[in-house]
Amino acid sequence: AATKLRVDVLDTATGAIVATRHLGPRETAVAVSAAGGGGLATFDGDSLLGAAPAAPALAREPFAPAFALPDLGGDTVTLSRFAGKVTLVNFWASWCDPCREEFPHMAELYREFDRRDFEIAAISDDVDRGKMRAFVEQFRPPFPILVGGGRMKQAYHYRGLPYSVLLDRRGRVIERIFGFGGADEFRELHETIANEVRAP
Repeated sequence: AATKLRVDVLDTATGAIVATRHLGPRETAVAVSAAGGGGLATFDGDSLLGAAPAAPALAREPFAPAFALPDLGGDTVTLSRFAGKVTLVNFWASWCDPCREEFPHMAELYREFDRRDFEIAAISDDVDRGKMRAFVEQFRPPFPILVGGGRMKQAYHYRGLPYSVLLDRRGRVIERIFGFGGADEFRELHETIANEVRAP
C-alpha cells in the first residue's frame, strides 16, 4: 500500500488548523487561519513524504542538531542521555490544542515500555514558562519535560505543532510525525516501537 501521512497540524505562526486527513503523493492539504483574514498555507504529500521516508535502517540519518536543554528542575539534559534507547522526541506548546489531545496518549505509550528500552523527551516551545508549567501541572506527564523557550522551530525547521521524531538506539531517525493522528496513529507507533525494541 502507498505510504500516507495523516495531517492535523496547528501552525505556530498563524494558529491555523490543517485539515485532518491522510495525504498521499501529489495530494495537498490547505491550512486556513483560525483567526480569519484569509491566510493560507499548504502541505503536500510529496514534500512531506520526501522529508520523512520510511527508510531501511542502513539509510537512517542522524537526528540533528543534538540538543542540550534544561529540564523543569534546571538540570541540563542532552540528546546523548538517551543513547542506547528508542526515543520519541516530541515538540509541543501549552497553547496547542492537538498537543493537549496527544499528551495522554504519549503518557500511555511511555508506561507500556521498560525505561531501559524506550524514552520520551518532550520539548516545550513555550515562551511563557508560567503557561508551560500550568500545562505540566494539569497533565502531569510521566516523561521528561525539557524547556525549549521558543527556539525550537528555528533549530528544527518544523511548520506546526505537535511534531515528533522517533529515533532508534543509535540516535537515527526512524520516523517523523507531523501533527496528531489520534488513537490509530499511536497504535501504529506502539507497534513500530515494539519492533524496534526487539530488533538486535
